[in-house]
Amino acid sequence: MPDTDPAARGSRRRERTRTQVLDACEQLLSERAAEEIRVEDVAARAGISAASVYVHFGTKDGLLAAVTERVLDTASLMIPDLRERMVFCEASTPMTQERFTLTSDGSCYGIAPLLKNLGPFRPKVTTHIPGLFLGGASTEHMVGINATIWGGMKTAGTILGRDLEQEVKDGAVFVDESRLTEITDVWDPLLASKPGSTIRRAVRRRPKATA
Repeated sequence: MPDTDPAARGSRRRERTRTQVLDACEQLLSERAAEEIRVEDVAARAGISAASVYVHFGTKDGLLAAVTERVLDTASLMIPDLRERMVFCEASTPMTQERFTLTSDGSCYGIAPLLKNLGPFRPKVTTHIPGLFLGGASTEHMVGINATIWGGMKTAGTILGRDLEQEVKDGAVFVDESRLTEITDVWDPLLASKPGSTIRRAVRRRPKATA
């Protein structure tokens, strides 16, 4: 039967427009930092007028908040009580993180340096969610590059039920060394890990060994 309910048609049309705008905004956020995006940019990507974006979301902040809520909706499918456990929420993008922290792929380093996050109070490897484990610089295995690698090994050991630390001390090797990148005098880890990065810096050469 033909749809003869004007209110229903209008509601579906508004929902389609909102979805178009949110999709366009998410696409732009994957390309540049939030502060570099204008409402007009989102409207152009969505193929509608900027006025329509303002009608649906009020302001740019309202639009960004709606994008954040949609991300939380998706995350909540896996962690149903996510919102109840949150005490603060501030969304950012990989481009935002790279701009302000000079880290690649949006990876910021560590958790807030608060007393409750120090030493034995740092997050444990195991969580209240079955099958979910934590690893990296923010866990109980402390900070720093070496400790982060060690912490990852401890997390893997927890998952596998093995003492990987002791296995390594006993001489175990878990990597095919022939597949590792050769480190030369001009090797740059940032460029190697993210060739497409817009960040460029002078190559840091290793000091020549003196006789």
